[in-house]
Amino acid sequence: MTPPRVLVLSHMYPRDSYPIGGIFVHEQVKALRQQGNVVAVLSGEPFWISTRKPRRIIKGLRAWQEQPLRWCQHDGVPVMYFPYCVGGVFRNFVHAISYLQAALRVIDTARARFPFDIIHAHTSFLDGYTAVQLGKRYGCPVVLTEHMGPFSVLTRNVAMRYFTGVAVRKADRVLAVSQALRNDMIAELGAVAERAEVLGNGVDPTIYFPAHPTAPEIPQCLDEPKGQADEELIDFSGSTQRPTPERMRQTRSARARMLWVGHVSAVKGVDRLIRALARANVQGAEVDLTLMGGGELDGVRELADTIGMGPHVTFLPAGERPDVAAAMWAHDFLVVSSHKETFSLVALEALACGRPVLTTACGGPEDFVIDGENGLIVPNSEEGLSEGVVRMAKTHNDFDIGTLAGKIAKTQSWEAVTGKLEAIYKYLADSVSSKTKDTQKANRASGPTPSASMPKRVLMISTDHLMIDRRILQEAMSLRDAGHQVEILAGFECPKPADYDLDGIHISRFVFDWNDTRAQRLLSFVKYRNNRSWPYLWRATRKALALVTGLTSFEHFVLRQIVTRRFDVLHVHDFPLLRVGIEVKKRLGSTLVYDAHELYHGQEILPGWVQRRYKRQEKRLIHAVDAAITVNPYIAGIMARDYNCKIPSVLLNAAPLAEENNRASSGLRARLKLPEAARIVLYQGWMSPERGIDVLVRAAAHFPEGVHLVLVGYGDCEPQLKAISREQGTDDGRVIFMGRMEPDELAELTWEADLGVIPYRPVDLNHLYCSPNKLFEFAVAGVPFLANDLPFLRDIADEYGFGLVADMNVPEALAEAVCSIFEEPDRLATLKSAARKAGLRLNWDVEGQKLLEIYARLPEGIHNI
Repeated sequence: MTPPRVLVLSHMYPRDSYPIGGIFVHEQVKALRQQGNVVAVLSGEPFWISTRKPRRIIKGLRAWQEQPLRWCQHDGVPVMYFPYCVGGVFRNFVHAISYLQAALRVIDTARARFPFDIIHAHTSFLDGYTAVQLGKRYGCPVVLTEHMGPFSVLTRNVAMRYFTGVAVRKADRVLAVSQALRNDMIAELGAVAERAEVLGNGVDPTIYFPAHPTAPEIPQCLDEPKGQADEELIDFSGSTQRPTPERMRQTRSARARMLWVGHVSAVKGVDRLIRALARANVQGAEVDLTLMGGGELDGVRELADTIGMGPHVTFLPAGERPDVAAAMWAHDFLVVSSHKETFSLVALEALACGRPVLTTACGGPEDFVIDGENGLIVPNSEEGLSEGVVRMAKTHNDFDIGTLAGKIAKTQSWEAVTGKLEAIYKYLADSVSSKTKDTQKANRASGPTPSASMPKRVLMISTDHLMIDRRILQEAMSLRDAGHQVEILAGFECPKPADYDLDGIHISRFVFDWNDTRAQRLLSFVKYRNNRSWPYLWRATRKALALVTGLTSFEHFVLRQIVTRRFDVLHVHDFPLLRVGIEVKKRLGSTLVYDAHELYHGQEILPGWVQRRYKRQEKRLIHAVDAAITVNPYIAGIMARDYNCKIPSVLLNAAPLAEENNRASSGLRARLKLPEAARIVLYQGWMSPERGIDVLVRAAAHFPEGVHLVLVGYGDCEPQLKAISREQGTDDGRVIFMGRMEPDELAELTWEADLGVIPYRPVDLNHLYCSPNKLFEFAVAGVPFLANDLPFLRDIADEYGFGLVADMNVPEALAEAVCSIFEEPDRLATLKSAARKAGLRLNWDVEGQKLLEIYARLPEGIHNI
């Protein structure tokens, strides 16, 4: 059985500005993925609006609305970051509302990109409350893991208590990372929190494992500490020299070494630890302390110097996980001095390294630190800490390192923890599946359903009048190969009519003669049509008919061609024919599929009032279709959000995958009279101003010797581009125009390019969220790409690693990006290798199967016999 797809929702997650934030969530996600689970992360990141003035708040909200969902890979984990408003009026309980609204703004796009089955939220107040709303929206179960301590922070006022309580009450499973935290939840929320189960964090035994105490590895940060000069480390002898491995080893036999790891703050109790250390040394304990981490260090340094502990306290900067493990090996025991802890992952890591733990009775560590067996639990006070330091100094060598580490590796490893999570996910997924089966059984009992494998007669309609879009032909061929009968009506404004068969698919093209048979019938009483009033009467009648019937003369012409044919499914390509499709469904009862190739109302070329009208019409009409499809997750999310409709299915504009040994060489370099060593930068497709091709041609003047720009295609601005090339003198072979090509010939040519370019400008929403055909043609050809920094193109570059995004609005910057790729042969080879791998996933073999799945789920229409 396929494992459920889990969306982790957590505002605590590592990001560039705070790389250690939510590291425990990240480690859990990584462990889940390593065990074969399909997991992605959705993480809110603050968008500051630090004002209370209404006008500035409105301005800030407008800026927030322009922020896209940011997709990236963090340490191998796919993460989607979305902005949510904080600061000013967006504080306290308002956080829950602003976080939910921010998540709702992007969730349809996120779901189109990652169709999740389960939501796993971390912390109740923000993520938990939002998760239960999203779970209700999509009918998927929610798991909630609570980390926050003290838990009273989340219930400190009536509103926050409400949002937190809703999350705990409505989540399908509630987990607390420690028994102490579960007790706090019950104390704050009452009986509703008793359903919480305890499932702690885990440890990675490949990083945290026992090392012999007499020969530990010394972390790099001990040898070469990080930070500014004013953060120099104080070594054990009290000098300001940095401790080296040799000096550390010299001190080991004389004094016990105690390690503290974390971010210094009031709740961590480091100040009382310093005072407790002073007491212990007075009692002859001979213990030195190393503080590893950041935070409020100045006050700790001052306190240590004031009470004479400066010579016995070493400060180390925060390090990576291997640095932390090595620091634990270099010390005799770890201390947890906190007033309150919900878990204390560092204590668990120390035990995994075979180091005993001295902890105050602060909650979380008491789940796995057993007094006298693998450490000491002392009263939560300065006196308790002092007595514990004295005892541990004498007994730290009495603990069995191997036994300590072995028990932790068996019971608290990430593998063990994720195994329990997997069982929870499976149970919830099975419950949903069982409910779905019951519903299907009830539906079958209420009446017969069509066979998913029953062949259908499919009629596709498109306004493409010059060349039928590759996407349309591929969809038709996939349906044909699955046993369906497919016919395509295309153009309607073609230069001349045509009827022909293409690989078993009948294609008809039409010429719209601007005649309207409805108007002709209405105006049949007019005898003299060559008088001056006839043109006005004709136009007025056509407009009135369009207003009354909802169909323009062109749409009525298309309707007339459709109703003469027999079909079960009408597949409408793009918005201009959607209204015709709805009319056909009303008249004939056929099943209707709507395939939106682009965000039609988001085109700058259209006047503003037309854009708004198209958007209103599409919003109204889309609810009548039986299945909606679009080209990428961003457009799918925008449609679902703006039209309040079910999120459309996504079929990428992928190209067919050709076998390596079937790739014919077009002899491109010989054809262009270029040497075999020449580097080819390829642009292919329609040539129009908004695509930024003028900048690309100008950039060719700055390309290094041996790099040639080849442009394949045609369009309105082709003469202008040729003129630019002549003016700058690159028409000597550095810029080559090859004109229009048939798809098969273009595919052969693409394989011989070294770099593909997609210089589209974000002139409107349609271009901002584009996913052009050429991107996928580059992928199946094993050609890396360079593109403007647009959301979907950036996502592909980040996820698959075969592309780069750069500033392509300035010729010099574009040329510099091209040069940087060709100057490093290893980098180019890596990009090409990644492109070949990406082609195995971004191809029509994969996307075509998705189309067949959509058709298998279609409802049965009334047969058009």
